[in-house]
Amino acid sequence: MLKADVEHCFDEIEHAALLAKLNTFPQLRRLINSWLKAGSLEGAVLTPSRAGTPQGGPASPWLANIALHGLEDALRRSVPRRQHGVNWQPTVVRYADDALLLHRDLDTLRVLQERAAEWLQQIGRRFKPRKTRITHTLHPDQGHVGCDFLGFNMRQYPVGRHRSGKNGMGKPLGFKTLIKPSREAQQRHLRRTGTMIRRYRGASQETLIKALRPIITGWSRYYAHVVSKAVFTMIADFRGAKCCNHLG
Repeated sequence: MLKADVEHCFDEIEHAALLAKLNTFPQLRRLINSWLKAGSLEGAVLTPSRAGTPQGGPASPWLANIALHGLEDALRRSVPRRQHGVNWQPTVVRYADDALLLHRDLDTLRVLQERAAEWLQQIGRRFKPRKTRITHTLHPDQGHVGCDFLGFNMRQYPVGRHRSGKNGMGKPLGFKTLIKPSREAQQRHLRRTGTMIRRYRGASQETLIKALRPIITGWSRYYAHVVSKAVFTMIADFRGAKCCNHLG
């Protein structure tokens, strides 16, 4: 599995490459071009936009997805459909500038990583080295095992026959797949709630609870459908102790 992150995806996408992908009528193309070239105004200083998509607006993720569109198809076309009697095409999962590239063969995966990097060069982008690496969800590879994606940690654990997951034919696989909130997501949530607790240090308990409720509810709902019980318990205990220290 290749976990990849496109570096400065929103900031430095080449406008010409993005506009070339738009299969639309001239009036809309000119409108989008004006969005891209509008620049940013800070006080009385206008900074022109030579690359990238407007940050903070609803059009930015849409334009970034257009710029990256085609990566999945290009990678699938670069390898045969079947080899050694099995499906040999990769599985590509992309959400904005985060991507997962899955393949059963390590050497093929490395080749696909190079081809993906070449494809990104066409739009003036590259992978972020610090957040891009090949890993395995079951076996350690260069000290890493499992993968974080969109705030989730995905990992497989060797287990006995009675606890093992099964394939489509009902045959035990010898491992069990667990998806949990990632460690980074937990720390980010604790920092956010900690900041809110400090901000309302002198407020009443009712006011603090009202401020924390949407943050805690939203985070809990996002992770409610994965293996989160132990994480929820740990965070609730930590957060409760912190609230008692500040309000007591």
